[in-house]
Amino acid sequence: GNGAVTTYICNNGITVKYGKELYEDRLHLSENIAGVQYESRESWFYSKEELYELDKEEACIREFIEELDAEEFLLCRDIEVQEGWQHMVDSEIYHLYFNGKDGTKVHLRLHENGYVRFQGLWDLCVKIPEESYAKLLTAFAQNEEASE
Repeated sequence: GNGAVTTYICNNGITVKYGKELYEDRLHLSENIAGVQYESRESWFYSKEELYELDKEEACIREFIEELDAEEFLLCRDIEVQEGWQHMVDSEIYHLYFNGKDGTKVHLRLHENGYVRFQGLWDLCVKIPEESYAKLLTAFAQNEEASE
């Protein structure tokens, strides 16, 4: 009714080993970016819609996508969570949105320690190397400070 399109992944019968197989081969992420936005877990959880824009050409965005494509998928159930946490979702810190030139939106959930999950593919994640992940989180912090 409002023109919105939602992507659902039926991972029954498909096999992906590396991020590239989902993010590039199926979603064409790196060639389709019109804009990049992010919000905190709190903003997302409470539907505050406190979205921040990032320059899609920032080096940390390109580096993040390269690492996302290069890393192997891990089963989320095999990821150890901190003491006192029940599930991996407890480690969620940001939501990252890649808005496509074709109107699609790739929604990623960012977790502590570099873990990244694609919204709609709950049982798999990739782990981004600490240095690249830290650059992205630093860009978020600097962007928020500049917006205030």
